[in-house]
Amino acid sequence: ADMRGVSCALEDRCASSLSQLCRAAAEYTHAHEAAAAGSMHARQAASSSLSSSSPYASPSEDDACMQNRAVKAAKQQLQRTCDEWPPELPKNIKYHLFISKDEKYRYVAAHIASAMTRVGLRCWLSQEQKDQGQLIDIASMQKGVDESACILLVASTGIFHAHRKWVWQAEVKYGIEKDK
Repeated sequence: ADMRGVSCALEDRCASSLSQLCRAAAEYTHAHEAAAAGSMHARQAASSSLSSSSPYASPSEDDACMQNRAVKAAKQQLQRTCDEWPPELPKNIKYHLFISKDEKYRYVAAHIASAMTRVGLRCWLSQEQKDQGQLIDIASMQKGVDESACILLVASTGIFHAHRKWVWQAEVKYGIEKDK
């Protein structure tokens, strides 16, 4: 499979399920943040594990159960909808998705990455790279884009403001130039 095949599988036949999964992860994060507002203990708990593969999560078992159901349903839908799930990655491509986001929304991005990972996709996410001891600078982000089949932009208020040039210049614009 070439990158176009991975991109097409993610964009066309599977877009609805992936979109629903992203929405569920974002709603989960917003509900968690509302419950945790003002509580330092709850904010620290937001850094505990949602799954064994992601270092970001919620302290609420009910919320986690809801997300688990959403992930399971999306995975089943993706397996029914797509010819091959997860799409095979071409040589020299390590990730299905490069997740681009404003740092203010890192928990939303982390929950999206966790949900995507749980349905079988490999994700590049700056905070996971940083947690693994990697330097996060423009060159490393562009390397992440190069090693990813597609870019998933967590569109949020102010994402294209001048102070967020890393997002729109080092990630999104660079990805467009690289036909991601």
